[in-house]
Formats: sequence, structure tokens, C-alpha cells
Amino acid sequence: MLRVVWTAVVFAFVCCGAARAADEVCNLQRVAVLDSKVEGDIHLMLPATFGTRQTRLLLDTGGAWSMMRSPLADQLGLAPKKLRTTYYSDVAGGLIKHYVTVPKFTLGGQLTLGESDFLYSPDKDADDIDTYGGTLGAERLSAYDIEIDNTTKTVTLYRSDQFCSGRLVRWTDAWIEIPYTFNDENFETKVTIGDDRIKAIFDTGSTRTLMDLDVAKRVFGVGPDSPGVEKAYEATLPSGKKLQFYTYRVKALTISGLTFEDVTVRLGEFDHMPLVIGMHEIAQLHLYIASKRKIIYATRREAK
Repeated sequence: MLRVVWTAVVFAFVCCGAARAADEVCNLQRVAVLDSKVEGDIHLMLPATFGTRQTRLLLDTGGAWSMMRSPLADQLGLAPKKLRTTYYSDVAGGLIKHYVTVPKFTLGGQLTLGESDFLYSPDKDADDIDTYGGTLGAERLSAYDIEIDNTTKTVTLYRSDQFCSGRLVRWTDAWIEIPYTFNDENFETKVTIGDDRIKAIFDTGSTRTLMDLDVAKRVFGVGPDSPGVEKAYEATLPSGKKLQFYTYRVKALTISGLTFEDVTVRLGEFDHMPLVIGMHEIAQLHLYIASKRKIIYATRREAK
């Protein structure tokens, strides 16, 4: 099952903001309120309907493009077409060479999206198509403001109001502001760890936090042969290059002033993106992604 992708969305915790009581609250238009909870799954799984076929799409802020698993595409009678100029690879070395086009689909019975291309991911397992049919990536997500409430596992999509300069955060009076840029089909920024400024990703499509081995050495002083570092698995890339991945557990990981405790980090050669913050850490937050302002507003999620 494809749960981690190379392309990723990048956010950074860089400054704090606090609202005044008199601040104007932007009156935004909700276009969909999506119950994204699936029992036993830490990810945000958006209810989607293709024709009469109901499934769920993983909210993937780290994916440049949406993806459909081949069993669902086959059930829908969608013929895969070959990608002409590029291909995609997941972290495990899986290769994606085709895509399919759907005439339209609906999210949560509330928002209908027009003709859309999905990467076609080869997958022989069709048992869980009802709960995981594919992913929804940045090419669709960037058209809306997105609120992610990890307390209730609710994802709300809004039409962005580019003329309102007031506050977008309604659930609290203090938050962290996270500027980002949209680069190569990804949201991109940098984070601070210790004395280092590091290019990072904030990826709801990745289960674990990933860290490049060079960064791990600078930040924690650890490498493949260090105590506490264990081999996880080996992957072979389409180029034939073999990559070894490791697991390392840290008591606390502080990123631009925000601390996550008891973090299991996956280490490897992630030269293109030195740090990927995964769902085990994102699940501790309440986020609002403002597409026009290019700012993510973040707080700790509310206690249940």
C-alpha cells in the first residue's frame, strides 16, 4: 500500500502570532466539511465518490499529484495512460509510469470536482479499496484553504478570501504562523533545528518522520552504526541504486520552537528533502492552510 511518497509539502514553524479581541474574523465560505476518521488509521482519509463507487482518499499534503490505486481504477473501467516525460517513485522504490483520467468525482457528497488526472499506482491488494482508494495531492488541495482538526479528524475546505486581512484562526487566540512557498508542485519552506536551517516537508501522506543521515549526524550525532540506530529495510530505486533505511528513537524533537516528544525517526539518504515531518507528529496539531496568504496557522490540537 502506497503511504509515503517522494514529493512532499513543506512547512516551517518560524514565528508566533496572537490575535487581539478586536481583530476582524474573516467570513469564509465552507465548501466541504469532511469526516476523515477511519478506525485504526492515523491518516486523514477523505470520503470520495466516483460515479456510484464510494471510497476514501488519503489527504496527502506531501504529494504533488493525486494517486489512484489500480484495483479502484480497474473497477471504474479507467484505462491507464503512459506518462510521457517523467515517472514517480515511492520511498520503497515502487515505480509509477501511468495515470488515469476521471470525468468527475465528489468529496463527502458536498464538493464535486471536474475532470482530474490521477497517477495509476500498481497494487494487487483490493481488499481495502473501500477505505483507501488513493490520495488527494497538492494539485487539487492548493485551490482551497484547508483546516485540519486532528482532535475530531475533520478536514474543512474553504474558498479562499484574498481580500480579507483579518484573522483566519477561530478556535484559539494564539497560534504559530508558518510561511511557505509553492515550488515544483510542492509547498516549501525551511525549519530550524538547533543552529541549523533545514529544508523540510510537512507531509500528511507520510506515517513517520523522515530525516536525512547528514542531518541526523549534525543534530543528534548519530549514524548507521550508532547505538540505538536499527536497520529498517532496503529499497532499490528505478536507477538500480540501493538505499538502506534505519530507525532511531529520540526523546524530543524541537523544530523552530515546537517540541514533539518520543519521536521515532526514519533515517536514510533524503538529499532532495532533508526532513519530512510525518503524521505521528502532525496528528498533535490543529492546522489552517491559507492558500492565498501562503501561510499555515498552527496550534496544538485541543484535548478530547
